[in-house]
Amino acid sequence: MKRSASQRLFVVGSLVSAVTLIVAASPAQAQPEGSLSALLDFRLVDSNARNGWLDEGLDKLRFVDGERLKLGAGLLEARARFTPTLSGQVTVGAFDGLGEAIHATEAFLQYSPVPRSAWRMQARAGVFYPPISLENTGPGWSSPYTLSFSAIDSWIGEEVRTLGAEIELTDMGRFRSSPHDFSFTAALFRFNDPAGAILS
Repeated sequence: MKRSASQRLFVVGSLVSAVTLIVAASPAQAQPEGSLSALLDFRLVDSNARNGWLDEGLDKLRFVDGERLKLGAGLLEARARFTPTLSGQVTVGAFDGLGEAIHATEAFLQYSPVPRSAWRMQARAGVFYPPISLENTGPGWSSPYTLSFSAIDSWIGEEVRTLGAEIELTDMGRFRSSPHDFSFTAALFRFNDPAGAILS
């Protein structure tokens, strides 16, 4: 059976999640450090919208007429540090009326070696969002500041999350007696065919 790009992304994300959880559960010399955080977002809806944009309609709202208490999002984020330089993160989410009940929104491994100069390197691989938002900083591309997101962050959250690898080099200003850091990021990714569909 031929899978769509989103189905392939979900399957690969699930595999990365499983690998990360197996690594976290395996015995090691040093006990991994970790954290677990959750977010539950319920919506009380009173709307006269008939056919929302998620159902190919013209109404701009997510929930339509007749719906009252809805689950906006249920997110669970697990982080683990396996070694001083290797960590992992898995975020799973549940959303009312959006296809499969539960799926991985992010699942990646991150490598952050100890810097030996003014340059700091960080690399990650898996399924992740690009690090470009000051608004959506919570689990699963959520925002601690607003209920709805800006147009550009809504687009990035829907279409720009990718499966790939990313490397970031940061010039740390404190080595130059400067309050400013400068970062350069490069990435290789796949399964991002629909990017731009919502904008159009």
